[in-house]
Amino acid sequence: PLSSEAAATHIELSSALPFVMIFLTTGITLVLALIVLALMPEKELRGRDEHAAPVLAE
Repeated sequence: PLSSEAAATHIELSSALPFVMIFLTTGITLVLALIVLALMPEKELRGRDEHAAPVLAE
């Protein structure tokens, strides 16, 4: 029953330009995201406060 569906999936492309544009846009977006991530300032982790009162379980 599925053999007739396979014949309908063949599509002839006249131009690969839309795919090229999508891949280039995706690549540029990934490079820009990497640059932004590299330039983003790092904040120190708060960690534990050495002088904090201990938590007591009741």
